[in-house]
Amino acid sequence: MTTITQNKKYIISQSLTGVATIIAMIFLPILVHLVPFSGSIPLGAYLLPMFIAPLVAAFYLSPIGLVIASLVGPLLNHYLTGMPTQVMLPNIILELLFFSLMVSYVVRNKSGFVGMSALAFVLAKLIRTIVVGALTGVLSLDMFTPLAMGLKIALPGLLILTVIEIFLIRRSR
Repeated sequence: MTTITQNKKYIISQSLTGVATIIAMIFLPILVHLVPFSGSIPLGAYLLPMFIAPLVAAFYLSPIGLVIASLVGPLLNHYLTGMPTQVMLPNIILELLFFSLMVSYVVRNKSGFVGMSALAFVLAKLIRTIVVGALTGVLSLDMFTPLAMGLKIALPGLLILTVIEIFLIRRSR
């Protein structure tokens, strides 16, 4: 097989995986929000459906493809469904970018470990909080209270990400 043929197959494979990731980033949150739930906080904040597809894709998609999916997925989701809201959209995109890059780095270096996705999620939220605080000039300890509350709410989703990650790590070995 020639190098050109191999390159074409790789590009097609990466493109299809990227499209599948973006589709999953749209439909997983929709499915979660279809579940009857009466809480004041959206169910997605508990289950983190938007982070599942990038976690899975990190095992199959190049880092650049993952970055593109992390940008396009939430944008399309917002324009198609109104979620995430316009106020939350930049935060979600930043968190997904940081999360995806961290998970992709760990996976690419064959150092995947149980809990990496939970750690990447926590670090992504922390980095996003610091970056937004620095850009807006409102960097104070008060910014970390909502972060801590958000992490507490996200515990079920972190467990889901960890279970998926265990399956993916075992499958990739």
